[in-house]
Amino acid sequence: MSEAKAIIDLQEGKIELEGSENFVTKHLEKFKEYLELFQSNEYLQNTSSQHEKNPQSLSEKADELKLKSSKPAVSSSSKRRKSSKSSAPSITPEKFEYHKDGNREGLKEFFSSKCPGADSNIGNIIATIGYYLQFIRGEPHFTEGNIEFAYKILELKARPKHLRQIIINNKNSRDLFEPVEGVEGAWKLTRAAEILVDEELPNES
Repeated sequence: MSEAKAIIDLQEGKIELEGSENFVTKHLEKFKEYLELFQSNEYLQNTSSQHEKNPQSLSEKADELKLKSSKPAVSSSSKRRKSSKSSAPSITPEKFEYHKDGNREGLKEFFSSKCPGADSNIGNIIATIGYYLQFIRGEPHFTEGNIEFAYKILELKARPKHLRQIIINNKNSRDLFEPVEGVEGAWKLTRAAEILVDEELPNES
């Protein structure tokens, strides 16, 4: 078996290898990896010392040497998931009887008499519709689908995109609504909302 010898100089720190050709070759391969790592670290140290003089060049060279650790690509499906968070949930209109019936007013007449604030005061509008359903039509509660349907019947242009959130906001800030336990998307007027519609909202003369 042939003998082989190798001398490695890492900045004058000489390392000698002597033995069989396989032995020397095997260890040379390992030292090549160490040498490459050493040179990379040395290069980074040299470039960092030049940072004060030329910070732009340091960042450019660092980009060349650093491992590729860029952010993972965002798939189109995840983009859709993110965008869907900001979109308003779809609400299916739920019909109810809104025409004048005997002594009971129609929705349009009742809504017009209360003047809840046109399109700007959504809390008052929802309270007025809810009052009509509960106290004119005798329903135990009203739903978000009922409100959606009423907006269409009343031909109100500024239908709120985030209806549920608006109801929740008026529940928290004005104590107008309370959720119906066990019924998804169903609400009832609080006493404060009853007083608002019954006594505070104006009636046309």
